[in-house]
Amino acid sequence: MTKTADYVIRIPNTRTKTYDLMGWILYSLHMAGFLLVLIVSSEKDQLKWAGFGITLSLIFFLVEYFAGKKNRQFNGLQQSLNFLPFIWIFRFHFTVLGVLAVILSVLYILSKKEFHVYISEEEVKLPSLFGSRHSWSEINNLVLKDGLLTVDFKNNKLFQQLTDENYPVDENEFNNYCRDRLAKG
Repeated sequence: MTKTADYVIRIPNTRTKTYDLMGWILYSLHMAGFLLVLIVSSEKDQLKWAGFGITLSLIFFLVEYFAGKKNRQFNGLQQSLNFLPFIWIFRFHFTVLGVLAVILSVLYILSKKEFHVYISEEEVKLPSLFGSRHSWSEINNLVLKDGLLTVDFKNNKLFQQLTDENYPVDENEFNNYCRDRLAKG
């Protein structure tokens, strides 16, 4: 985007609880694997790294519990899922398992991101994996009514999403802005 957006509309991620459950399942699999290594392995190096992985996860969760109440930016689960796969790859040499865990961790992080619609004088950027940009000339109509954002494209595609109630936008002002932009093309 060449300049800052005139409007930023937040779209709620309605599947957050499902993604968190999947993250906890992945985390539980890591912990079960580390516990299995602690029980079965006789190599001191593997015991040390399994204990390190469990301890580091506990530290992440303690930091989240004590510091995260004030600052919701720290996520112990996400930090654990970022780090634990590399113990499997570099310390236990379970490369396939570790790479699979990295892929699942990246998917978890991507699924947790917030969705925003950015609207500027030049373009409208809709939420997608890499953000789809559309010039005003591609749009037939753009309206916000009763918390429902609707983008009607000239190629007969339609984008409709409920907006986040916690981040309200003045609908009349927004719709007048969009009407003016659409008239200018």
